[in-house]
This record gives sequence, structure tokens and C-alpha cells, in this order.
Amino acid sequence: MGQTVTTNPEPLAGSFRRWLRDRRPRRVIYWLLIIWTLNLFDVAFTIYAIQAGRFREGNPLAKGFADRAELWNLFAFKMIFLLLATWLFVRNRRHWFCEVGLILAAAAYLAVSLLWLQHAVRLEAIAH
Repeated sequence: MGQTVTTNPEPLAGSFRRWLRDRRPRRVIYWLLIIWTLNLFDVAFTIYAIQAGRFREGNPLAKGFADRAELWNLFAFKMIFLLLATWLFVRNRRHWFCEVGLILAAAAYLAVSLLWLQHAVRLEAIAH
């Protein structure tokens, strides 16, 4: 008689989960590159806006550095914190919460970058 063949979807789902898990460290590095890019964009616009006299730093931790005459202190402060965060994320790169945290951080930096672009467009419109 004919044999009935049944397929169990569980091995397929398990292999997909393994595939996602095994590639997480690489995705973490990609997310970190995105965050570094957006952070450098934010720092550049922050320093430009402070020098132009159109902005005050809103971050209470960084405000002390932004009020001083030498803005390289602000740049160094932000880079030190970014390096510390990068170290923490790389250290925990195999955990799912690390990837979720990076996605949320990237979304926040993207929102800030869009606000900076909107601000730059408004300043350009005022100048003309």
C-alpha cells in the first residue's frame, strides 16, 4: 500500500531561527555603522548650529561642553560615549536585545537627522 508522507514544518522554522540567530553579529555591525554615520551627522550639525549662534545643546550631560568656547570638547564627549556604547553592543552582539536596542537607537538618530535637515532647509529659505 501507499505510504503517507507528512511534512513537519518545525525543522524548517527551526532552521530559519538558527539562520537569523547565526547572522545577528553581522547585523549588529551593520546597525552600528548606521548609528555611527547618523551620530557623526548629528555632531556636525550640532557644532555648526552652536557656532552660528542658533542653537543650544539640549542634552544636559553635553551642555557643559557645548557652553565652552572650544567645541572640540563636545565632539570628544560625544565620541567617547559612542565608543562606550559601541563596545557594549559589540560585547553583547549575540543577544536579541542588542539588535533591538540598535534598531531603536538608529530610529532615534534618524529622527534627529531628519529634524536637522528640516532645520537646515528652513535656514536656507530664510537666507534667500
